[in-house]
Amino acid sequence: EPTFTSRDFRKYASNSGLTLEYSVAGDNHTAFAESAIRTLKAMTRSMLLRAVHLDQGFWPEALRYAAYTQNRLPMAVLGGACPFALYSGHEVDVSHLRVFGSPCVVHVPRSARGSGASLQTTGVAAIVVGYADLAGCYNVFIPSRNSCIDRISVYTDENLVTSAELKPTGRVFDPGADDQWFAPPSSRSRPLRA
Repeated sequence: EPTFTSRDFRKYASNSGLTLEYSVAGDNHTAFAESAIRTLKAMTRSMLLRAVHLDQGFWPEALRYAAYTQNRLPMAVLGGACPFALYSGHEVDVSHLRVFGSPCVVHVPRSARGSGASLQTTGVAAIVVGYADLAGCYNVFIPSRNSCIDRISVYTDENLVTSAELKPTGRVFDPGADDQWFAPPSSRSRPLRA
């Protein structure tokens, strides 16, 4: 792929202390890597197509999400084991996995609500776009701030990912005139806890 031979990538590799070794195109020893890249690209495309309220600009988040998920799935070539389980030596828990692009509500701590905190909205509308580096945290996109943050207290409704009620509106999810959800999570919602 031209990406791996570009000047920017070579500079990044050099600055990171990596030594690049290139192989002859079409050699069998690259087949596994090429197959893995194809699989991740297909997963990324599928997730972006399913998340109708996110545009193609979220492809890096979708790709990381796909890789995270792929590393926790059993692979035949590994005898049914998961790559992450072999790497970490621990059983893989997938109960924290959520659908990419799920609309969610993120808890706003009392300290961040300002004066009159007891009457302020306790949640803000967001979209699940990944998993944070810290265990139990999710990376969520908050349209009203046009930014991604890591949070633990997140409630999602995965049934809304492809809902006809949600329309693409450019870069952000627009749940209506107001970007905050005042109602508590519905009975279908569940807290995201790892």
